[in-house]
Amino acid sequence: MIVRNRRQLVVDCYPPGRVRLLWLLIAALLGLLLWGYLMYLPQQVNNREALQDGERLRLMQLLQKAQRREQELADQVQLMTGRYETEHKIRSEVEEMLRSQQQETFRLQQQISFYSAIIEPNADKGGLKLQDFSLTPGSVPGAYRYRMVLIQTLENRREARCTVDLTLVGEQGGSASSLGLGQLTEPPTPNLQLAFRYYRIVEGELRLPPGFTPRQLKLRIHAREPLRDLERSYAWSDLVG
Repeated sequence: MIVRNRRQLVVDCYPPGRVRLLWLLIAALLGLLLWGYLMYLPQQVNNREALQDGERLRLMQLLQKAQRREQELADQVQLMTGRYETEHKIRSEVEEMLRSQQQETFRLQQQISFYSAIIEPNADKGGLKLQDFSLTPGSVPGAYRYRMVLIQTLENRREARCTVDLTLVGEQGGSASSLGLGQLTEPPTPNLQLAFRYYRIVEGELRLPPGFTPRQLKLRIHAREPLRDLERSYAWSDLVG
């Protein structure tokens, strides 16, 4: 220790033992602080890891819950899809069955009407009945297959003789035009000569010339006595629609 005054400089030195003791106390204090820090740090780390583990566990539980819910929704969607497909399939099958039954019923009604006209004479006072006339698309564009059913309704059932004229009325080149059967068939057939006792089914093909637009189809059936002539007109759209 150095003490200064006005007159003299006094130097006072501590004993070596006291200095050594002082340094030991300082070292012990530093060691105690270091030990406390080292003991506190792992505990903080452990606490942080514990918190992180708890948060991780909570997130895993939420994720598993979300995955279970997703699977439940997927199962519900699959169930509803399967149910819809089943119901749709059943509905389609029922509709198809109804259409088939309607077609079969219509076909049977036509057959009943056809055979009734043959079995029951005098059903038509004219003695000649056009039971059916239909058109269907032919083998090439512009070609149409026709089918005609004629029935004799007289009681004596003598041989019926008749001539069938077919005419298409329409437009060609912007002008009204009419085409006879001879202009619509290959080879040309001006008319149909028929002879039958009970009924006759006539089939053939019409070929429309390029640029011709049909509007109406007319049939004229000229019968020999005692049968009466027949005339029928059909809108083209009704025949092919």
